[in-house]
Amino acid sequence: MSVFVIKFMNNQAVAVARPHPQAPPSTGVVMTIHAEAGIPDSKPNISPVWAQFAQRLSSVLQGLLEDQYLVISAKQSNLYIQFAGQGFYGLLMETISNQYLSETEQLDDSQIDMLVYLGWNKPTDDLEAEKNEQGPDGSPNFYINNPKPVSFDAVAELTVKTFSQVHKIPHPGYLEYDAFDSDDNIFTVPGLGLKQATKHPSNHKKMRQDLLRTIRGFTGISDLKYDQNGNIGIRSGSVVTFIRYKEKPPSIRFHSPLVSEVKEGPELFARLNELNSRIGCMHFFHRNYTIVAISDIPAAPFNARHVLQSLKTFSSIADGLDEVLAVEFGGKTAFGKPVSTIIKQ
Repeated sequence: MSVFVIKFMNNQAVAVARPHPQAPPSTGVVMTIHAEAGIPDSKPNISPVWAQFAQRLSSVLQGLLEDQYLVISAKQSNLYIQFAGQGFYGLLMETISNQYLSETEQLDDSQIDMLVYLGWNKPTDDLEAEKNEQGPDGSPNFYINNPKPVSFDAVAELTVKTFSQVHKIPHPGYLEYDAFDSDDNIFTVPGLGLKQATKHPSNHKKMRQDLLRTIRGFTGISDLKYDQNGNIGIRSGSVVTFIRYKEKPPSIRFHSPLVSEVKEGPELFARLNELNSRIGCMHFFHRNYTIVAISDIPAAPFNARHVLQSLKTFSSIADGLDEVLAVEFGGKTAFGKPVSTIIKQ
């Protein structure tokens, strides 16, 4: 089962024939090893089946719209590569890091070295860097920001190398996909030639209990409860962060209303687009006169340490950014007084 993924499938995709699960772990890729470095050649001979998949993927990614997401994952595994359409700002791609992998799937040093060698940026976890005035350019996963014009063929080739060389996936038939937009609307991508993921039902009641227990332990508030909307609300500095469990897909959402009483306008939308481009682990939007920040993480398998680390990152970015946006665009923060805008709308 993939991470994040799950968001979405209705089984209308076309499935390709795949090898038997017990097939030998041949990657279908012939690699040349540099003896002095121990690193595979950057231009291995890709077997036709992977090359054909790369062509299909390149075509699909060219049609990915802003705020649409495509997640390709190994079946019955947490290994995935995900793509986020960012409109004018190009394409963000991520592949899972050890932070979200179980002990049995942890990447070893050679796999991490190979990811970096292929061009992936290492995960960022410096919370202070997330808060500085330049803004973060990172993710808790391995990531690459592909600005326009995006070389979709190069992105597809990197995807193939990551699955086949790093994760040792023997054939594209071992992969499945999820596709959805920022409003959780599911769509199909038959041109990809993969099966659309079908997720097994989770024990939602237990997930909610585990999440509440984790937040209670973190805050020290033993009588903390879900509100009538299914949220757990906690204060972090100048912001309120709401935490909720989502069934479809099984995921945990952090969301925070940063600034209220803000009118829409081109400067605001440009600023939010810029934040979305630079802060890969969060999404910012304007709705009902309020600037809102959200972030989703996978709920299964539940890992309290990962939940709390993600919550700290989210709250750390939100706390401080709310006041910056209030100064820029006016409005009112959760615990502050209304601020006059310095930007003419």
